[in-house]
Amino acid sequence: MDEKLKSNIIKSAKRIEENSLYAYKSHYNSAAIWSLLYHTLTIGIIIASSITIAYTFSDTNSYTIRILAIIALILSSLVMFFNPGEKIRIHNEAGHSYNSLNSKAEMFYEIEAKYYDETYIKGKIFELRDKRDELNSKYPQPLTMGYIIAKIGIWLGEATNKVDKEKIT
Repeated sequence: MDEKLKSNIIKSAKRIEENSLYAYKSHYNSAAIWSLLYHTLTIGIIIASSITIAYTFSDTNSYTIRILAIIALILSSLVMFFNPGEKIRIHNEAGHSYNSLNSKAEMFYEIEAKYYDETYIKGKIFELRDKRDELNSKYPQPLTMGYIIAKIGIWLGEATNKVDKEKIT
């Protein structure tokens, strides 16, 4: 196999690996952000509803009951409108899929591209590219904050495995 072609194929695989690294970490972070929002809203609903119910059975006819009922209604509406549970599921699924692609791309350029024949290598890089394109069209974009957190985490070394830090003797 032509060494320049092989080098370009390995570079392409490394790009897919890097892109999928940012994607899977961004999606996992997006799921965590949606989870925090979901739990925050749900706790607000529980508190507002509980106090409203407690005041309902008292002899007090105050604006507090009405205000808390409105707050509970607004928070419930936000949960219904944003559907954070579904967003959590989708971003976690996307994170798992991009993580799988990340592992496959790394395995390809670290092992397969070095030992398999030209036909296999060419077919495999197109397979990886097609999988990346499929995932990009299937899943929503991660939240901007999820991407920023992922970028900082990667920069801090969160994505580096311990074995990759060790010197091989």
